[in-house]
Amino acid sequence: MKIDSILIENIRSHVKTYIKFSEGFNCLVGGLGAGKSSILYAIDFALFGDPIGRSYEYLLREGANVGRVALKFIENGKEYTLWRGLRRRGNRISQDTEQLKLFKEDKLIAEMKNEAVTEQLKSIIGIDKEVFRDIIWVRQEKLKE
Repeated sequence: MKIDSILIENIRSHVKTYIKFSEGFNCLVGGLGAGKSSILYAIDFALFGDPIGRSYEYLLREGANVGRVALKFIENGKEYTLWRGLRRRGNRISQDTEQLKLFKEDKLIAEMKNEAVTEQLKSIIGIDKEVFRDIIWVRQEKLKE
């Protein structure tokens, strides 16, 4: 899987951020609090829907009622776009299943149900979230060990 781009709206410090990744190696560089880790959390949230080791309150930007992530990736020469969102309802923040959509080449292939999107995604990229997080996601503190 190659991540092509990401749109982040009202996630952590990102009001509206669009990143187009280049071919090859990409490196996120910036000062403390610049939003580097938030980009990684947004990618993980888009793919799997639960905030790794955090709460939805942690992800949704303070003062925002709605947040969302659109992740575009390429797998086996096909382009996929995954939309996932959060919504504040009173004092509670949860996933907004109305925003949950998975497209293959601009054709909607799954929507509004986490299980359906999760199964489609697993069949596309070939791994589940536990494997992804164990192999791909390296927490910053683990690098110090």
